[in-house]
Amino acid sequence: MKSQERQQFWQQHVDAWQASDLSGAAFCKQHELNYAQFNYWRKKLL
Repeated sequence: MKSQERQQFWQQHVDAWQASDLSGAAFCKQHELNYAQFNYWRKKLL
């Protein structure tokens, strides 16, 4: 996956998380995402 594709992937997930009522950990568990990577990208993109 290219860096631009990776950024788009995480941007979509961060946007979906913001629209949900879930905690970051619950969102990652539900979507089978790595919580540490999610936090890295959340901080980077917001």
